[in-house]
Amino acid sequence: MKSGTVHGMFDATFFAGVLFSALLTASGLSWLRWGFRPQQFGGPEPTAVDGEAPQTPSETAITDVTLDEPVAKTPWPPLAIFAMLFWVAFMALEQTVSETMALVKSAEPSAVVEKTVEETAADTKSNSPKTIDTSTIIGSMILGCAVFVGLGLLLFGSRRLRPEDVGIDANDWPTQVAWGQQAFVAAIVPTFALILATVWFRHRETQHPFLQMVSSAPDQVPLLMMFFIAAVVAPLSEELVFRVTLQGWLTERWHARGAIITTALIFSFVHGWRDGIALIPLSLILGYLYHVRRSYLAVVTAHGLFNAANMALAVLSAMGASDASG
Repeated sequence: MKSGTVHGMFDATFFAGVLFSALLTASGLSWLRWGFRPQQFGGPEPTAVDGEAPQTPSETAITDVTLDEPVAKTPWPPLAIFAMLFWVAFMALEQTVSETMALVKSAEPSAVVEKTVEETAADTKSNSPKTIDTSTIIGSMILGCAVFVGLGLLLFGSRRLRPEDVGIDANDWPTQVAWGQQAFVAAIVPTFALILATVWFRHRETQHPFLQMVSSAPDQVPLLMMFFIAAVVAPLSEELVFRVTLQGWLTERWHARGAIITTALIFSFVHGWRDGIALIPLSLILGYLYHVRRSYLAVVTAHGLFNAANMALAVLSAMGASDASG
């Protein structure tokens, strides 16, 4: 992959700035249009009024959804719930160990020694595409697919629970995708605000491994694999674990408000407490959208777009930095 400029047609840093500015502007304008009321996105089914054209999902609002009343019971397979709780606990433990090791490493005296120009150049050279461990990427893809397929079989294999019971339904899929697009746009402004607020204690060692790999300017094959995992595999598996199973199960035993908040905090924590803080708005929006629309496709769409946008910005930034360093 060429860095900085592709065929001399555009500067990567400039293009990243344009993309980010467009996303931030769209999000800000959307919140202004909604009057800063989150219930304005992901509204009810479009309906025609007095012979006029049906309203689009972005023009309708939810007015009859409650977050505090109990919901109907779902026949959750016990083994599926156990597997979900085990997997969430494992991810939380793994993330805790990873964060602790990163803190210990950052506290070592050698970690704060200033580098010479020659050492910096050597580090840049070592971050060539050859240093990318494709086995890690393939392992992440296999693990994500295994979680998706395995939990899906545990949930629906006995046929006690149908996919439609938990919002896995392709009926009117364009409308569901539109809800997901709205949720993605809604998450940009609050997420960016938290990124700015927490920038002082976040560093490269606590970034998601894929973002660290992207900064090493990998070639096209690993990069495309990471994009596929971030935009497709991760949303499919994580939304099945967190929104469909964990939040759905907690909602029946508590209430929707508590389930949405609890699931959002757990989801953010397993992505790292430093970078995860900025994910809280997205997590809350995904939880709210899933509760009011009961649409797995909508939350997968929002999650996938969010990850894809993050990856695109990271790639363009890395390309620009590589070009600037010569």
